[in-house]
Amino acid sequence: MKNLFSIKKILLLTFILLIISACQKREINFSNALLLEQSKELTLANKREFHGLLSAIYSINLEENKQTSVETKKLENLFAEFEKFELKLQKANRAKSIELIDKEYAKFKNDVVFNIPGFVFKPLVTEELNKLNDDVFKSYATSKISRLYLDSAGYIFTSRSYGREPL
Repeated sequence: MKNLFSIKKILLLTFILLIISACQKREINFSNALLLEQSKELTLANKREFHGLLSAIYSINLEENKQTSVETKKLENLFAEFEKFELKLQKANRAKSIELIDKEYAKFKNDVVFNIPGFVFKPLVTEELNKLNDDVFKSYATSKISRLYLDSAGYIFTSRSYGREPL
């Protein structure tokens, strides 16, 4: 009888541990899905804002009867660089992704915009994100880097629009 009672306890304890484990896995999957969705939305919002800057610079050029300007070229080149980065990151494995991300952050480390009060350069610590699956990792990194590109584009735009020093 004692053996039967202790076997029931062990089975009950095992069952409880399985339920707790399943709940934790579901929670992790939900967190990953939420982070993936938010990262994609942030990247899309940054792209919209970037296109808004391009549209505004095109309007300024039109008012000044110019076909193009130095700032227009810089903004177009900056957006093309981001698009290339995004494509490379999508195709890369985890090790190559980390290398690409580090390279992009190194490119922006000394950007003029981060010397302006209010703009803070925060590098992405890729080691902390190794817990995330590849899709979430890449999407999150893309959203963070899109913000760096947007900040740089905003500085280029304001240099034209508000007469900051030439770049």
